[in-house]
Amino acid sequence: MRWAFFGTDEFSVLVLAELAKAGLEPDLIVATPDQPRGRHLILSPPPIKIWAETNKVPIIQPSSLKKDFEFPAGPWDFFLVASYGKIIPANLLGIPTRKVLNIHPSLLQLYRGPSPLQNAILNGDRETGVTIMQVDPEMDHGPIIARAKTALADDYNYPELEIESAKLGATLFIKIIPDWLAGKITAVDQDHSQSTYTRKFLKADGELNLTDLGLTNYRKYLALNPWPGVFTFVKHQNQNLRLIIKQAHLEADRFIIDRVIPEGRQEISWTEFQHGLKA
Repeated sequence: MRWAFFGTDEFSVLVLAELAKAGLEPDLIVATPDQPRGRHLILSPPPIKIWAETNKVPIIQPSSLKKDFEFPAGPWDFFLVASYGKIIPANLLGIPTRKVLNIHPSLLQLYRGPSPLQNAILNGDRETGVTIMQVDPEMDHGPIIARAKTALADDYNYPELEIESAKLGATLFIKIIPDWLAGKITAVDQDHSQSTYTRKFLKADGELNLTDLGLTNYRKYLALNPWPGVFTFVKHQNQNLRLIIKQAHLEADRFIIDRVIPEGRQEISWTEFQHGLKA
């Protein structure tokens, strides 16, 4: 069996680490290029590159997968995608004999796109899951091979749900891949009339209005950390002071802030910050 893995971020790493534990290690990893990150815009590798180098798995980082890109010579049995961050173009879909598969952390056809986990939390869903699908030229559009569901607790945050979803997706993939390779599974088309879509979050999406319902702000706090993070503005000395909210909880339907980082300062408790305002 010869296969390639397409991934970039922490979800990709979590999936691949679970697969490797089961003896499913790819022959090649395809990642996005290193990107400038942080305040000083230091060129940094994606998390999956660090995993690949640590585990001595060959990796390539093409700037584009379009027609002028030549994929390493095969034969290839299948490609697996998990949070690669780019649509796999048609010129690559026909290379592997058993197609290109994707582990997507939602119950497709719901929550297509880049932020399904965050949206499940924001919308207060009671259930979520993962889908293994066959990739076609459109985003998260291809036929479904398998799905697995999981309950979503009221206080699940994004990092917790990311870990659970990655493990669930990897476990499901390990279960179905022998039958898929043997041609024993038939993929089933999604109901495209019921599809919903997500988008990438921006820094501005993390702003909280403290007059909103407590549950609304709490769900944002759970869903939007660590990126883009949540913050609010308070009046201080006739200026709007930006506060990053680092810790909070819900109490009797009220959003209670526990710890904050005032702009340009170190993290302190909400109580300390309020005392400072009054001083």
